[in-house]
Amino acid sequence: MSTLLVLSYDPDKPSFRYRIAPLLAELERRGWHCQVDCMPQRRYGLRLWERRAAIRDARVVLLHKLRLAPWEMAWLARLNAATLFDIDDATWLSQSRIVDRPPIASRSRERAFAATARRAALTLAGNAYLAARARAAGARVEVVPTAVDVAAVPLVDTAGRAGAVAVWIGVPGNLQYLEPFRPALARLAQRHAGFRLRVVSSRGPDWSDVPVEFVPWAPGVEATDALTGADIGLMPLADDAFTRGKCAFKLLQYMAASLPCVASPVGTNVEVVGDGVTGLLASTPEEWEAALDRLLGDSTLREAMGRAGRRKVETCYDLRVVNALAADLVERVASGLDRP
Repeated sequence: MSTLLVLSYDPDKPSFRYRIAPLLAELERRGWHCQVDCMPQRRYGLRLWERRAAIRDARVVLLHKLRLAPWEMAWLARLNAATLFDIDDATWLSQSRIVDRPPIASRSRERAFAATARRAALTLAGNAYLAARARAAGARVEVVPTAVDVAAVPLVDTAGRAGAVAVWIGVPGNLQYLEPFRPALARLAQRHAGFRLRVVSSRGPDWSDVPVEFVPWAPGVEATDALTGADIGLMPLADDAFTRGKCAFKLLQYMAASLPCVASPVGTNVEVVGDGVTGLLASTPEEWEAALDRLLGDSTLREAMGRAGRRKVETCYDLRVVNALAADLVERVASGLDRP
């Protein structure tokens, strides 16, 4: 039986849950044995020494967002040449916690990212921006988007009802991207009866001027409380080198539920949202206010965009299609076709 060894800093992260866990399930259906090992972030060298037998014995090793020091990656590649590097974020940068400040650059992060991508047999990148960065480091790359399980997302029926609920799903660190649009949301709440912002996260914003409905995040909440009764999905972003690496997963969740979206025209958002077809792209607070005003007041437009979004996700981003592609790539690396 072939073994896939996954090395990850944190298997509880959303990227593992949505990218890696479904891949492991698909490979196990194909007869693979999958083993996940949580790597410490330091203890350089020793952490590989302790795992050297498992690395050497695995048919394929998958590094989940795991940048290794250049000398560590050289050693791992000697232990096992069939190594995959999976990325769905700009991991060579640190995200700024203040929305109008650039991400934090780090020479050591950049060197580790480049060395890991270059020495891996294949890099699986969540979008074209990440793929281009890995190719610039000399990597072999395939784009594998973060996919959504369309069948598990309930369809939202927005036909004929007054728009009132705009939903945002994300980790607390990304709440900063909502802040610039807070005054616009407050004005919309004054014009549209019953308007509220539904925040699905482990922490919500403490806003007195915008009606906020907080839904604590839990596994599977997207299929129940998060999207039920919502009218519009939101994905605001700053435009910087870090956010361009994001894979627009929350947009795919909204669209799978047949919700129209309003999104910042940043990175993968532009690929996912067909402006005027599956949603609206907006940059400034004024554009966001106008876009939400338009959708809140037009149930026919919301319904049409929602249907178009659902079709796009079913065609391009459904978990069953993307998962099969990712599993095929693992097996290609196992057969030696993509080893350096």
